[in-house]
Amino acid sequence: MRICPSAIRAGVDISVILFDPAWPVRPAVAATIAPVPLVVELFVDAPFRNHRIVVVENSASLANDFGAEFDRSASSVQVIPGPDFAGQAAILCEQEGFTSQNLILAPGSYPDLTEMGFNDKARSIAVR
Repeated sequence: MRICPSAIRAGVDISVILFDPAWPVRPAVAATIAPVPLVVELFVDAPFRNHRIVVVENSASLANDFGAEFDRSASSVQVIPGPDFAGQAAILCEQEGFTSQNLILAPGSYPDLTEMGFNDKARSIAVR
């Protein structure tokens, strides 16, 4: 799972945090975390076995974002509505950068992508 790095946000009282005056880096105000409409679990083996990744943001390249073992290796998928769900669906794409053939998955369990003709094909995923 990729998580946004921790950040001190505007309006947060940081006076209780002790900083070494000699320390060259000071905390910065970061942008807010983007909404999470879907939580998608991709599993290397069906049904829902072996290595998995949890995706909450678009990935133009599963291999670059999560490691080579997740390039064209998804065999089963769980699509779970996130806290900001408003009818979205996950889109698995056969090529990096969200191009070529794709598979649209509404929230639900997909224990074997072979049945849908998409086993071991996903190279990118859109979840927003």
